[in-house]
Amino acid sequence: GKLIRATDGTVRPARLLAQEKLAEVGYVTLVTEWGEPVDCFKSTPIFNEKQTLMAFALHPQCIHPGCVTPALLCERDHFIPRTKGGDTNVANLVPLCRFHNGRKADGDSYTRDAEGNYWYVTPYGKRLLCTVD
Repeated sequence: GKLIRATDGTVRPARLLAQEKLAEVGYVTLVTEWGEPVDCFKSTPIFNEKQTLMAFALHPQCIHPGCVTPALLCERDHFIPRTKGGDTNVANLVPLCRFHNGRKADGDSYTRDAEGNYWYVTPYGKRLLCTVD
């Protein structure tokens, strides 16, 4: 995306700045000073109920290997974080229980391969396939 420098001196994608400032608006279209559209995106970072139910049909429980916490008791996680360009859509929503979502702050991560399989990656780089038990 397009990078902009905000008045506070920070440089970040225009999409993220607009999402911060216009979180409750809905859809936002960025335009040039001549009125030409540059980008359009959904401003809210919150998954709606329909997106949640569709994603949880694909992932009925926490995606962490061995965790059987039902999806409806999990947190809705942006698989690709919003700070790294991840969108708020069904393809980017996975359920992670509160414990495993919190572990990401300690270096745990998840990845997806070309076939669409999800993998848990330990802070030391070991990969485990995420499967439904």
